[in-house]
Amino acid sequence: MTLMTQKLNTGLSEKPFPEFSAETLNGFYALGQALYQQGRYKEASAYFQFLTLLDIGNFKYWFGLGAAQQLSKDYDKAIDSYQLASRLDQTNPYVYKHLAECYLALNEVETALRTLDMAKGVAQNRGQNTSLIADIILMQSAWSKKND
Repeated sequence: MTLMTQKLNTGLSEKPFPEFSAETLNGFYALGQALYQQGRYKEASAYFQFLTLLDIGNFKYWFGLGAAQQLSKDYDKAIDSYQLASRLDQTNPYVYKHLAECYLALNEVETALRTLDMAKGVAQNRGQNTSLIADIILMQSAWSKKND
């Protein structure tokens, strides 16, 4: 179990570095996003990782870190980050979809398919993600063939 998982399990809600204002955190996040948009995923990962240390309970920091790690092909770390993000927001189907993509990249097809089922269930519960649900169904169909 990672240190971050342990901290989340104990219900850490206070920020370890309160001297950083919301404006400063938003600035760091904007820099991470800009690097991500430029395809500089390793550098973006560093910003997002820094942000997770400053505010461990912020979903978008963990999601951004997972996305940057995934596109850097650092799938194991991306899985950890997405799992932490999913604990912070269990109603976001995209975190499960990207988590499933990481499992597939590691050739863990059964786990990827189960995770896609979670993504589809969450999307259906939200009732507003019809294009996402259609994408997930296509992914499930294609990935099921890999599992045969």
